[in-house]
Amino acid sequence: MAALKIAKQEDRYFAGHFGFGVHDLLPSPAKYVTFLRDPVKRLISLYEYSRVTPGSFYFRHAQNRSFKEFIESHSVFETDNGMVRFLLGDLRRSDYFICRKPFRSLTEDDLLQAIENLRAHFAPPGITEQFDRSLLLIQQAFALPNVEYLKLNERGSAARIGTEWDESLEPYVRLDRQLYQWALGENEQAWNALVAERPAALQEFEFRNRKYRRFRQRPYDAYFRLKDYFLYR
Repeated sequence: MAALKIAKQEDRYFAGHFGFGVHDLLPSPAKYVTFLRDPVKRLISLYEYSRVTPGSFYFRHAQNRSFKEFIESHSVFETDNGMVRFLLGDLRRSDYFICRKPFRSLTEDDLLQAIENLRAHFAPPGITEQFDRSLLLIQQAFALPNVEYLKLNERGSAARIGTEWDESLEPYVRLDRQLYQWALGENEQAWNALVAERPAALQEFEFRNRKYRRFRQRPYDAYFRLKDYFLYR
């Protein structure tokens, strides 16, 4: 939090793994940006990344555990309706990361509060499965000039372990599923309004971004391969 504590009035953007409430540390009013993801895919991705990445935050929690064991271990708050927990934030404001109410104790009231926080303090919620159009909505919300992007850390492991999901794990995503469905509706409504003004917005963006990647993706990938080599060898 040191960077936020020395934030200046003229600073425009901060990025990081923060929960709701971190705006308390900023010198002027702020609006959040977040992306929500299909809850099951999100947990699979969290597990797979943690399991194979020594420098990841939950590496030791995923080691020597199956996907189901990782979820049920009650050692990672993100595995218990984690999206709702992040949108509730650190209720005691001790580290501004995630809600630490006991596992399996979140209620419908917590879901409603998370939605209210999202509605009142965030740009239209981004949807990972609709990334490009969500990025355009964020561009519009903040009047950003360019939003081209490159890809990093793509993984294709969801299909391999996705069959481990079963009904016994549903309580860990029940509220996140409802939050995700609400966000899908909000995203759709905002997108329809944008398309009414700019019918070809998505096609134009995809064309620009293909050109951007053609020149930037390869050196970007090479830089991170080199960084990982020296970090984890």
